[in-house]
Amino acid sequence: PSPRNPLAIPSSVVPASADIYVVPITSHHIDNNNFCHKDKYGYIDLGNIRIKSNFYSCDKNSREPYTSEDLKSIPGGYKLLAQPKLLFSVNFQDRRQVEDLLNVGQTKSVKFQITEDGVCHAMAGWFTLHLDQHQQLSTAPQEKSCWQQAIFPVLSPPTQTKVYKNASEVTATFKIHKHVQFETFESRLLPSSSHAVNGNGCPSRWKDDSQEIELPPPTLRYLNCPKIEQIYQWLAYYASRDVACQNILDLTGDIPLLCTQFAKTSPTSKFTLKVDTSKDRDKVRCLLDFLTAVAKQNGLPIGNFSCITDDLSDSGNGTSEEKFNLCLVNPVQSSGRLDQTVLLGLQQTLSCLVPNSGLVLPHKLQLWAQLIQSDQLCEWTHLRSNQPVDGFRIADQLNILAVTHQQE
Repeated sequence: PSPRNPLAIPSSVVPASADIYVVPITSHHIDNNNFCHKDKYGYIDLGNIRIKSNFYSCDKNSREPYTSEDLKSIPGGYKLLAQPKLLFSVNFQDRRQVEDLLNVGQTKSVKFQITEDGVCHAMAGWFTLHLDQHQQLSTAPQEKSCWQQAIFPVLSPPTQTKVYKNASEVTATFKIHKHVQFETFESRLLPSSSHAVNGNGCPSRWKDDSQEIELPPPTLRYLNCPKIEQIYQWLAYYASRDVACQNILDLTGDIPLLCTQFAKTSPTSKFTLKVDTSKDRDKVRCLLDFLTAVAKQNGLPIGNFSCITDDLSDSGNGTSEEKFNLCLVNPVQSSGRLDQTVLLGLQQTLSCLVPNSGLVLPHKLQLWAQLIQSDQLCEWTHLRSNQPVDGFRIADQLNILAVTHQQE
């Protein structure tokens, strides 16, 4: 109640407040999402090309300022490099404070004394909700929570992110304005450190004239997959040996990893790449940046590569009449779903091949099914009992709405 509204009923906001914590971590899985450290990819030399994620440079209006991972089940595990620290607290019952964070914001810097050796691949964040004076809910990785943790990738090179136990100090700066945004990362060796040789003791693998390109995290995961690299190298070798490869059409829309392998095993081949400038210009820019950098590093004639943007049947540049020895397609999306556009357009794709000898790669697609038992999948798709909801009988009705498949 107040003088302006004496009949108001006293009330409280639930949760009453929240604390947000951050900590530097090392994780091979997160590193693979944001960097490629390879000197070679199959036959291709990558030794003087810096390849990192475009997470912070792509369209900021189309993404959150962080990713998320379930750290307790992350592939390869993770390691905290310091003790978690409080970034900021917010009292949801203080309207002025909430409005200030939404409209004005604030910048916070947090210092960490490093307690483990490693390379800082990301800042991880989570929160604790205070429901009232006694009850609280935490999303920390050690808690049994359905929430994942926020991941702020650190995209500085290892020469700036290598840290040492009891010898390094890290400062992370965040902008809190509607969202929590990662601003800067700085590490330094303490004056008493014995590692103060060659910067932080981690030598650079690049020369002064190195090229830097940025790729989306899903592309970096693909680039870092040793199985895919092995298959592409094997395929380029045997196809160049046994099949005519004078004219190759790439309809995948991805960076031309396989085409660049062919360019090394079959130097006289001509390549036509399909790009879609109407949907994702960032993806096209990344493709062209990768192709230009790889061609320069490996001495590949860039004139052997050309791009088309139209459907083959609508092309006005003669491409529809051109015949190809090989056509590269991607019938399965990264999510595991079949690409309906590719499958429905297969007849048109086949019409672009050299009669009686042209090949589509992959030339065969097999679907396999396997019965499995998984408690985790069951929990993701169904309410298994009414016990988690205080005995209210809602499971039968809720499970009617359960999805019929999961993609991971």
